[in-house]
Amino acid sequence: MTIVIPKVTLWGQNLKCVEVDISTYRDGTLAMGLFTLNGDDLATVTVNLAAYDLVPAEGAMFIKDYSEGEGVANALRSVGLIVFTGRREYVGPYGVQVIEVRLAEDNIA
Repeated sequence: MTIVIPKVTLWGQNLKCVEVDISTYRDGTLAMGLFTLNGDDLATVTVNLAAYDLVPAEGAMFIKDYSEGEGVANALRSVGLIVFTGRREYVGPYGVQVIEVRLAEDNIA
């Protein structure tokens, strides 16, 4: 599934026409990538945590909220693309945060 966000502020930049690609990882959990309309990769914003025995709820996905992903979840929520489920996990040797999200109802095909 592909969704186009008319405008969003990410990494301090005001971006226009960001393409959101919803796909799946090999284990079937949802994945989200951001691209320009020209197909240039902006970021993979989700993370698969199967190695930590963490699986998102049905229809949900984990978004990175650290390093290059810091603030992305809030930006996507502010434009109405996603909603937070309320679940947060801290993983890895540094305890980095991931946020479980779902597509907002208006964006589900």
